[in-house]
Amino acid sequence: MLNFKKLMSTFVNNSFNIIYFKKKYIKIQISGKSMEPNFQEGETYILRKTKSINLFERFDPIIFFCNIHNKLHLKRLLAFPDENLTVKNGKIYIDNNFIDSFKLGTINFNIIVSKNSFFTFSDNFKTNAKNCDSLSIGPIKNSQIAGKIFS
Repeated sequence: MLNFKKLMSTFVNNSFNIIYFKKKYIKIQISGKSMEPNFQEGETYILRKTKSINLFERFDPIIFFCNIHNKLHLKRLLAFPDENLTVKNGKIYIDNNFIDSFKLGTINFNIIVSKNSFFTFSDNFKTNAKNCDSLSIGPIKNSQIAGKIFS
């Protein structure tokens, strides 16, 4: 005989897990070449939904909602709110400290990232400033961020 209580318990637990998963995570598929070679077009990833800057680290791959295209974009997080970001011949300095993990081609600029904003870039340096990274559209507001790639 079927144990109704056990069946309902399994159903409720599975339903709870599905609802919990959907509240915390999103499955995304990469489109475009702006994040190559690290993220290839057509690949699928799990995004952890969060707006808490405490969970972000420099160079995390983050997803934000682009108001220009009305869709989500994947970019690399470079600078946090209130940081002074300077790039000289592609070399990155944050608050006058040299960051040797990445080089941004041969570009030059200086910006203080505004409060509640982040500065992002594309992994494919050939497309930097030609797509929706901070080099072309400016800092990304915290409210636009959907989360980061789950690792």
